[in-house]
Amino acid sequence: MHAFLIVGNNHETRIREIEKRLKELQISQWDTIRLPDQSNVGIGDIRDFQRAMNLTPQNSPAKSGVLTDIDRLTTEAQNALLKTLEEPPPKTYILAETEHPELLLPTILSRFSLVNLGATISKAIDEKITTEFIDTLLNSSPGKKIQLIDPFLATHDDAEIFVTSLLTVAQKELLHHPSKKLIALIKNLLTARSQLSVNINPKLVVDNAILMI
Repeated sequence: MHAFLIVGNNHETRIREIEKRLKELQISQWDTIRLPDQSNVGIGDIRDFQRAMNLTPQNSPAKSGVLTDIDRLTTEAQNALLKTLEEPPPKTYILAETEHPELLLPTILSRFSLVNLGATISKAIDEKITTEFIDTLLNSSPGKKIQLIDPFLATHDDAEIFVTSLLTVAQKELLHHPSKKLIALIKNLLTARSQLSVNINPKLVVDNAILMI
């Protein structure tokens, strides 16, 4: 078995890397096992994953297991996955990705070949969101506000990271320099974060949150 953990850049880029590798391996969707789309993946989900991985590939030369946001696995689920990584079925590939490899058990990390796609978008955004940025944002014209935030809204992932980073800095600033504008910004950002979680247009959501201040 070959197991690869893809890190760095952003979620969409990591997913594209996985899909590219599946295409190169000529593994069809019918022979690709994926985790359920839920915030926490437990030991029962991993047991189902393991049973499916043990089946013979039907339309491809091998089977693949795709573990998106592998940090969603509970500690118990990670320990259960370790058995598959240590005693893999024949003709099997595992492709995983995460923004937070530090949340994985060292025993899990040691079983993967690491593929680093470069600096994470979250780090790049965090470095740009400062108290000075917020001050400029709060005191700019509507047109200038749009210009300031547009570079952070290229993808849905970018928008979520931007809102979270802006919210974190704004909450810290409120402790030292409380103001009505900061309170309004934080309230709007909390609403925006909730809306982004249900896949509403990210630019529309963030633009509204900032322009309503």
